[in-house]
Amino acid sequence: MNGQQLNFQGLRVVFSRELDSNLVRLPNNVCQLLDQSNIPIQEFGITINEEVYAGWDGQASKAFQGSDHILEINAIFAGEYKIQMGQLVDVSVKRFGNETLVSEVHVEPSSFQDWEIIDANAAYFQDQILYQTRLVKQGAKLLCFMQNIVCRFTVTCISPDDIEVGRLTNDTLFIVSPKVKEKPLDSDALKLNGSERIVKRSLLGEELHGLSVALKEPQHAYTLISLIKNPIELIRQKKDDDSAAHEICCKVIQDSSLADDEVKLSEQLRRILQLAPTNGYKIKIVYVKIPDTAFKVIVHPDSENSVDVEQYINSLGELDVITDGLAVPGSQRFSVELQSVKKGAKVPFGLVPGKNLIEIGESRDSHSDAHEELSKPSSLAGIDKLYTEIIDTVKSPLGMSNSFLIQGGSGMGKSLILENLKYDLTRSGYHVNYVNCDSIPDSTNLAKTKQYISELLHISYWHQPSVILLDNADSLFSAIKSSEEQPSSSNIYSQTSTKLAQMMMNDAEQLMHKNSNSVKIVMAAKSLDNLNKLFSQKQFIGEMWTLRPPTRYQRNDILTKLLKEKGIVLDTGLNVADISIETEGYSPADLHLIVDRLFYELLTLSDSLTLTRPLLESSISGFTPASLRSVKLQKSTGVRWSDIGGLTSAKRLLLETFEWPTKYAPIFASSPLRLRSGILLYGYPGCGKTMLASAVAQQCGLNFISVKGPEILNKYIGASEQSVRDLFNRAQAAKPCILFFDEFDSIAPKRGHDSTGVTDRVVNQMLTQMDGAEGLDGVYVLAATSRPDLIDSALLRPGRLDKSVVCDIPDVAEREDILRAVTSKMNVQEKLDFHEVALRTEGFTGADLQGMTYNAYLKAVHRTLENGASASATGTGTGICSGNPHLQYISLGHDDKPVTREAIDKITELLQKNTAITTAATGPPTTQASLQPTISTQDIIDAAQEANPSISQQEMLKLSTIYHKFVGDREGHMPSGEASHKIGGRTTLA
Repeated sequence: MNGQQLNFQGLRVVFSRELDSNLVRLPNNVCQLLDQSNIPIQEFGITINEEVYAGWDGQASKAFQGSDHILEINAIFAGEYKIQMGQLVDVSVKRFGNETLVSEVHVEPSSFQDWEIIDANAAYFQDQILYQTRLVKQGAKLLCFMQNIVCRFTVTCISPDDIEVGRLTNDTLFIVSPKVKEKPLDSDALKLNGSERIVKRSLLGEELHGLSVALKEPQHAYTLISLIKNPIELIRQKKDDDSAAHEICCKVIQDSSLADDEVKLSEQLRRILQLAPTNGYKIKIVYVKIPDTAFKVIVHPDSENSVDVEQYINSLGELDVITDGLAVPGSQRFSVELQSVKKGAKVPFGLVPGKNLIEIGESRDSHSDAHEELSKPSSLAGIDKLYTEIIDTVKSPLGMSNSFLIQGGSGMGKSLILENLKYDLTRSGYHVNYVNCDSIPDSTNLAKTKQYISELLHISYWHQPSVILLDNADSLFSAIKSSEEQPSSSNIYSQTSTKLAQMMMNDAEQLMHKNSNSVKIVMAAKSLDNLNKLFSQKQFIGEMWTLRPPTRYQRNDILTKLLKEKGIVLDTGLNVADISIETEGYSPADLHLIVDRLFYELLTLSDSLTLTRPLLESSISGFTPASLRSVKLQKSTGVRWSDIGGLTSAKRLLLETFEWPTKYAPIFASSPLRLRSGILLYGYPGCGKTMLASAVAQQCGLNFISVKGPEILNKYIGASEQSVRDLFNRAQAAKPCILFFDEFDSIAPKRGHDSTGVTDRVVNQMLTQMDGAEGLDGVYVLAATSRPDLIDSALLRPGRLDKSVVCDIPDVAEREDILRAVTSKMNVQEKLDFHEVALRTEGFTGADLQGMTYNAYLKAVHRTLENGASASATGTGTGICSGNPHLQYISLGHDDKPVTREAIDKITELLQKNTAITTAATGPPTTQASLQPTISTQDIIDAAQEANPSISQQEMLKLSTIYHKFVGDREGHMPSGEASHKIGGRTTLA
């Protein structure tokens, strides 16, 4: 093998604990080849990847994971050259003869500790290094394993110096250069007296650049800052990297607007400290002087990033001042190491040097966690005054309570308000914690959730003044439903949501007793009723704000903002007010969806972003707002105004109440009078109360919601009242809307007659909803009943059911009008005398007249059918069924053979010819139209004679007495409706 070199590619590196030297072990087949050469083991030199020189210890490597191509090496020795476990390497084997022998090797220990070990064990080192090493090269790194201690050193030169790679012998002399103990530059020596105990509260300083802080009255130009953490945060945090800087040097800028206990942190400094974009962190400040020691900066890139020297130089130039061990986050994460130019000692901090003193070192993981940035959320439109009230109340130090609630349905903007609160309160100096209760980890685990809430409150107190924003709070502190009249306290307090609510209230009250303005809580939920009742019972929530569907003017502002964001231009003749009118009852989320829908339809159907009226109408017609998707809403009832006869005064009053405020909205908006919002229709059964309510929605173009009693009543305590509230909320979402209560006396009877108290609570809730503090806007209540005396009198006062309209027994003129309306869709005789019929139907209601007309129509049908049958019998009718292609026949005779299709077609043709001859002689045959029944005067008179009024004279007298007393004799002594206390008395009014 003299002068020859054997190359082996793709050997896998495996670390071996048996090797405590600078030697390696080769695969078995390579060892057999080397053994056959009869060359001493000491003369073989191994080169790994053409840069690492090692010797062979004479043994073969072991197979690893089924492979024999293994190169065994010591793990520490491999680490010095960054060779990893499992790495594939190229190996060359060469003989180093006597011409490569070296006589002296000069080495330098890597550290003072290595020098102390070698100095104390010089003889042992001389023997071990010759035994553990074969080849040396200037600049190579060597290890000496001395029992459990590993010494590292670097070869500085070899003799003779004309040899590039030399082989050691037993006579080679190792000369170790002494290592002087370096005295590092201590940052404590650079600290200025009197500034070790300055602790300030941090604020965001977006206007600051580089590594800088702002103070009101700074004492020096540079300072060391460190973060003082809460004990809870210390438990949560991960184990810190020992090489990371815990004290960071930065530049100090004066800002006279700050308070004495405040400090502003630059954005870059906040990221390096790995702080969330909020305020309230406790920062320790120590003033220092910058050392005048010349140093170099060794940049250690993150292991995931590629090495780009210029980018690192530019990033360092933005910092102005750097600290040893500083981990810089960003797209090119890296850490820095500062070393003295002369002695290589550590330098704690200093100003960024020039480019010639910046070099790239080995890759290291910087251990920098990314935090979210404080970004400005979408602006609020249409609720500027409400939002200003909310944020002023939260900031106010004089509030009665430190807990607040924002309630509203889905899509009303609760989360957007909380996002804006987070942004504005953070910029105002508050420490803000936003928590979405739907995404709390392990929320089903009571112990972990209680710990999470407790830690949240105490951490917020540490960073006071703080604000906690709890979005979707009703999912965590949900209400409890009970079917018992008086549930026991054990039943309530055993619920998970109640335990969480009780714990949060107790902890919050304890913190507020220490400092009343330390922590404030803002919750967002669909409604207060969806939250646990403890919040109301303990008066924990102070101020509440309710988000309702936006008004027409609010929708104008929202639509203007959304259209501007999308770049949509309105066509000539179309303005935002037109879109606002078409989107009545839409929530802000619905408006956002409809604008997105318009935008995408414009992109696909048009060449420009100009919105036209046809496109607007087609988009809105096929869109259902989210608030109305679960509502049984009737836009068209199918009953028109012309279908109702009579009731002239009732029609006029209903039009004034329902149509005029919608048709002439600007006039009514400027009116100082409160509009009528409720009407009671009462009267005899069958006089058109329900039909009138259905027709008014169709006539006025309003939405219509019909309510039945069983839909409201519920066995759970408070559920019936909740049904009433939900009903009015749905009507508010669908405004303008008519809320129609049929048989109102069964839903809202006089209070005191129900032994269970369910209807009493329903009446109380309806009183609040119909004339509460908020009032009704765009929702009209229409109630119908035959017994107005049974309705609770509080519902009949002005402001609730303002007007009572009687649907009386129709007179002669009204009955004639009703007959004309009912028969408008029927065929009647031209000279039918409706006045004569009206005179014969004294005491009939509208329902009676309609039933009588239907009976007359049936008489006309029977008469028409009888006339058609008699005409067929005399042969003057249509004859044989000429229009029927299927001929029916009877076969006479004993021949059972069926008649062929050709014979049937011939017979049919002859019959059709006969029919044509008959038609020419007698006129056209009777058609389907000529068979339509026609109501004659005699038909309707006969039906009137057979019919009787549905209301007897006795019942009519009773009802008329009730109505007369209800309207004319209301002296304040109406029956109370309370149950009779006499023996045998009725217990209810049912």
